[in-house]
Amino acid sequence: MISKLKTEELHKVKKLNPGRYIFVTSKKLSRLNKQEIKEIFQPYIYTAGDIWGLEDLNTFLSKKENQDIVERNYKLWITSASVLDILYNNAIKGRSKATIREIEEKSYIYVLTENHKKGLAILEENNVIILTGEPGIGKTTLADNLAINYIAKGYEFCDIEEDISEAENFISRK
Repeated sequence: MISKLKTEELHKVKKLNPGRYIFVTSKKLSRLNKQEIKEIFQPYIYTAGDIWGLEDLNTFLSKKENQDIVERNYKLWITSASVLDILYNNAIKGRSKATIREIEEKSYIYVLTENHKKGLAILEENNVIILTGEPGIGKTTLADNLAINYIAKGYEFCDIEEDISEAENFISRK
């Protein structure tokens, strides 16, 4: 690979004459490889940090904030361990999005009540709330609208269908 860089790539880079050149490859690179590449592409590559090999790419793609890149590019799934997380959590994510849409569709007729204000206060203070009462008094409606409040603040909604272990697994894979 190094000889090909010297004979083919260097000519292309010189012709482009960029202010800075970032080198990325899907091959494994040792520290020595990176140093050689940096020397070949002087003055275009400033530091070894401008050279990315397989490990650098995998580290970048495994970060939570870059998960959307993996999800949008299915070819990355083949080599990415995070594909297992995507597949595992896909059902929960899809169900959660559908539930959010249903809540939003009904929320336009919701009227803020004293119970809503109390519920928010309890959640802010304790990070948990237990809604109890007779059937039909609005526990689910209150829970839905409290959830929408937190979704709007950037919290992630997880629709649990079976038991709490679904949420635990969903969260542990993030």
